[in-house]
Amino acid sequence: MRALHSWKPRQFSKDWMVMGHSQGGAAVIAVAAQGQKDALELNLKAAIPLAPGGYQYECIAEYVETNPNPDTNVAAFFPIVLLGAAAADPSINVNQLVSPDMRSLLNQARKRCLSELQTELKQAPQPIF
Repeated sequence: MRALHSWKPRQFSKDWMVMGHSQGGAAVIAVAAQGQKDALELNLKAAIPLAPGGYQYECIAEYVETNPNPDTNVAAFFPIVLLGAAAADPSINVNQLVSPDMRSLLNQARKRCLSELQTELKQAPQPIF
């Protein structure tokens, strides 16, 4: 919003809304809770979280740990969860948590979106950890 107003001063309303899906939905909840205090010159009017993600991820780690050959969709999603955890807590060294084969997928996840990983992954890395 600030960039927009800086680019085109007085051409846009100071009222704004935020909407996001999945992880974006979780971000919307955070913006609704905290965002207005960081942008006092703007007026947050609505926050619309759609299917917010960011909960029950401990189940994914448990599933991957107890299923040595997880579905490829789960295997493709797991590095994204790990990278998100590392972004939230930089003390987490994801490379130390996974096997060399999974590390390769982890590195791919740094540059690709989930749908690309799911399309490209033909077999889950063995082992995961």
